[in-house]
Amino acid sequence: MSQSTGMKCLLFLSICCGWRPGPVAAQVVEPDWSASAPSQYPAAYMIDSRPSRRIKAILTNDIYEPNGRVAIWELMAPEAPTLPGQRDVTTRLTPGGRPGKELSLLQRPLLVSRTMGNAKMLHTQLIIEATLYARRLVPCSPGQGPAVADLHPVVAALYTRASQTMDFQTRPFPEWMKRNGLWRTDDEDDVAFARRIFQVLKDHLEYVDHADDVRASYTCRVGEADCAGQSCLFVAVLRANGIPARLLQGRWAASEKPVETYGETHGRFHVKSEFFARGVGWVPVDLSAASQDNSPDQFAFFGNDPGDFLVMNIDQDLILNSAIAGKCTAFGLQRIRYWWQGSGSTKGERTRESWTVEDQDLP
Repeated sequence: MSQSTGMKCLLFLSICCGWRPGPVAAQVVEPDWSASAPSQYPAAYMIDSRPSRRIKAILTNDIYEPNGRVAIWELMAPEAPTLPGQRDVTTRLTPGGRPGKELSLLQRPLLVSRTMGNAKMLHTQLIIEATLYARRLVPCSPGQGPAVADLHPVVAALYTRASQTMDFQTRPFPEWMKRNGLWRTDDEDDVAFARRIFQVLKDHLEYVDHADDVRASYTCRVGEADCAGQSCLFVAVLRANGIPARLLQGRWAASEKPVETYGETHGRFHVKSEFFARGVGWVPVDLSAASQDNSPDQFAFFGNDPGDFLVMNIDQDLILNSAIAGKCTAFGLQRIRYWWQGSGSTKGERTRESWTVEDQDLP
């Protein structure tokens, strides 16, 4: 873009596990799915929750524009939420982070910044402090566990809705569910049904790095996905059956390995999920970890969270409103996203990102 326009906008899409929207393959051989019969499990459960770690996570991103003349930088970063698995959460963005919201129905909190340019380099930093909790789904006698209130109907509606990625109302998804017996039976409660779906998907999904498409309607056809796609499929099946469920997007609570090349990052990105069981609460699930696990315990990643993961945003399909670029949709927000306005060229642009996690004393 020439200097006469006086404007240069740069979009840096925050993505998880390399996901980018892609075209659906013209011909896909659908895998042979089979639904397991429900097994007998205890009639009552509770969530055993205990603090595991207090952490300080530091995400830095240095942006270099050697051939750009930046007038204004615009930044957006996730404000980490308070959840059953993480509490006492604080998030800070520099330079100049202030509270904001994305524009979807969930209105998830963000930190936003508009900073004057006149420099070819910007140092950004996102600091998140949180107490992580280990959670386990454990059997109990009826009435033994703590009383857990139902979700408010408005909240329940948010986590049973369809969306661009969670497209369980789109063909071939309903036909796939009917053909493979993935509708809930009258004798299945929330936990029993979710456990059955978990086992079916664990046994039939293949894990791949950097899936081209994470929509539920696509994954059910090809039978393979990364952590985002597998979690989307699990959540979509539960939502189609009226059970509130949601994605948990974030990073492992462990420092990444050092990288030497600009633009490269290990990142520790990951996507999990959880569903709301009536009378029990939010139950954690990590389907992609289970699909890669060969241990004898088939349900090691169902209802069991060791408290080693930091959630940066809930669910999917955020609508970001940039003053420079306008409205745009992002699957998730697990890093600092940026735009700039000015003149010049992006030729030679470089970024260097790092993710470090420090342990602190538990309160």
